[in-house]
This record gives sequence, C-alpha cells and structure tokens, in this order.
Amino acid sequence: MANFMALKVGYVLLLVSGLLSGCMSTPEPAVVITDEPVVEEVAIIEIEDPALFPIPLPAEAVQVAPPVPSGHNNVIVRTYYGTNRLATGSKEPYLAYGTHEGPLSYGVADVSIPRDHRLGTLESPNSGMRTLENKNKHIMLMGLQPVEREILLTLIAQDVENSDGKSALVFIHGYTVSFEDAARRTAQLSYDLGFKGVPIFYSWPSREDVWKYEQDGDVIKRATPKFTAFLEDIFKRTGVENVYLVAHSMGNRAMVESMSTLIQDDQIRPKVRQLILTAPDVPASEFEKDYAPALVNAGAPVTLYASSKDWAMKASKKMNEGYRRLGDTKGEVSVIKGIETIDASAVKTDFLGHSYFAENGSVVSDIFYLFRTNLRPDARFNMKGIEVKQGRYWAFRSNLCTP
Repeated sequence: MANFMALKVGYVLLLVSGLLSGCMSTPEPAVVITDEPVVEEVAIIEIEDPALFPIPLPAEAVQVAPPVPSGHNNVIVRTYYGTNRLATGSKEPYLAYGTHEGPLSYGVADVSIPRDHRLGTLESPNSGMRTLENKNKHIMLMGLQPVEREILLTLIAQDVENSDGKSALVFIHGYTVSFEDAARRTAQLSYDLGFKGVPIFYSWPSREDVWKYEQDGDVIKRATPKFTAFLEDIFKRTGVENVYLVAHSMGNRAMVESMSTLIQDDQIRPKVRQLILTAPDVPASEFEKDYAPALVNAGAPVTLYASSKDWAMKASKKMNEGYRRLGDTKGEVSVIKGIETIDASAVKTDFLGHSYFAENGSVVSDIFYLFRTNLRPDARFNMKGIEVKQGRYWAFRSNLCTP
C-alpha cells in the first residue's frame, strides 16, 4: 500500500510538472534534469540598510539594445528580472539560466505575444517542439540582456518615470518552473492585465524536476534572502510609487516571508498597492501564525486565491505529512481578518487546477478589476460572500460569465 501511495503521489506530481513546464497543453503552455549542486549556506540579509537611496535619473538615458519592434501579428513586452540561477553561458535565451544556484544577477528579457492571444492562455506549440515556435502564434522569449545591478535599477527607474502612476508589477513563480516560462508568464500577466507600469519578475533556481519537490523547497528557502534584497531595491531605488505583487505556488513561501518583514519599513508600506497570493504552497497554520499578523497589522492589502480542485495542493499536502496548504479550500477555508480570501473552486481551469490565476479568464479579469479599481470583493463581478464562524470569505459564482 505504501508503494502504491508513493506511486500515486508521484503520478500527481508528474501531472503537475507537465502543466507547469508546458508539456501537457492543449492551446496552453510549452524540463531539465541536472545533478544536485553543492550550495553553501546563505546568510540572512538584514532588511534595514541605510545605504539604500533612490537612483537619480542620469542626464542621458542609460541604453541597452532596444527590443525587436512589434509587428503586425505580435507585440513585444519588455520585462526586467532578478535571479539567483547560475548563468550557463548559452547564447540561446531559453538556455541562458539553468537549475543550479548562483549569485544574484539581473537583466532585461523581451517576450513576444501574438496579437490574437487569448486571455489566460500561455500559447505554445501543441507538440511542445521548439522548432515549431512562431512569434506570431506563441508567447516566446525573444532575447535576454544581462546587466549589472545599478544599470538594471536605472533602467527600471527610467521606465517607472514614464509609466502611468509610476507603477511596477513584480511576479515570483512556483515549483518546477523554468526561467524561460517565468519570463513568458510575467509578460502574459502584464499583457492580460493591461498593466501600464513596469513588469518585473524574480526567478529562483527550481530544479525543474517533478521528483525534486523537497529540493525545490530547500532552494526557495535559500533564495528568499536574495529575493528580499531584490524587492527592497525595487521599492527603494527605482522611484516607484505603486507596487503590485503576485506570487504563485511555492513562490509564495518567499513572498510572504519577505513582505512580512519589508512591510514594516515606512518607506515601503505606502507603496504596496496589492499583494496577491495565488495557489500558495505554504502551510496554512504557519501562515496564519507567523506571517498574516505582520501583514494585517501593517495594513497590507492582501488577496488570497485558493481552490478545492487544485491537485497540486493535494499532492503537496501528502508530501508534507498531511499539513493543509494555504491554497487548498477542501474541507476548510483560511479566513483571516484583514485578508480577502477568494475561493476559485468554481472556475473552469486546466486539468490539474493549479494555474487558474493566469489561465482562467474570470480570475484574470478579477485581478484586472482589483488592480484598476481597488474594489473589494463584494463590489466585484461574479463574486458571492460566504459567512462562516471565522468571518467572511468570497467565492466565484458557479454560473460564471467567463471573458
């Protein structure tokens, strides 16, 4: 029986990997197995750093190569990134960063999106064959330009200065996701949300291997101090005034730990417009005890999207000795005063139900209206309030009108 349960959990995780790597798509998303690296312990980074200051814009704009122009059938989205993946030295953008851990590095990533892109779809060749990729049909990583930290911050500051509301979107991905797909997802989110600010992402070195879930958990823990330092730079050194934060799956572990500390900073707190936790693979009890109080007490606008039909959450619960995950609403919903919990169980999504935050039109539209209007759930479309002993949460209506 133990062998059967292990095989069952492994099968579910294999399905999760297929979805997140793009190997099981219909019109949706397009893995690399490497030896375990030897990684030194990473010291916890102090958050309070009096040396941090906004970067003054130079008299002449800092230049990097411009993106390939958008065409009749495609749009180029320029994103900025931080990563602690080790660079491979490959000239192919999709191979530029692997699964080994390295120093914190930075760059510019240009992504092409077809003009006939469908809301909530990460278009890839149905076969998954890279030779069939077409920038006019698929969301493609077109090019990368690694830059030094100061150059990156200056480039972001220049774009922030010219953006609506001096705003930025920061995304961190989850388990088994490659650097390439992190860039593609960030561009897709920015495009689908009609985001007028600067799209930024952080990519931590997931092993991109379904059988290395526990190793990914260790990696995201080691990456968290670097992610925290990256976020602090964005908040304090780019002139940004409005920051929208989105985390998915295991990436929520880094996000909630980082923000529960950063939100205490008087220079950062007023700039946090939205903190979106989607399908968080975080122990529910740990979040409620260690992170929620800091976020709530600081007045952070937190929205939690969870689902009872997320098979990745079910597999994670089994892999974590039965501890309920924050992103799972089966049997119990995390209702925390000051945090708006949205049950997305009613939405139609992929086979595994894990990427609904970006692949279901109703959820994408809800995030869109939240970003644009700051309306609370009761005032947003397709929402119903549900009263329980712990308080109130919201759920998508079962008769959804999907865009």
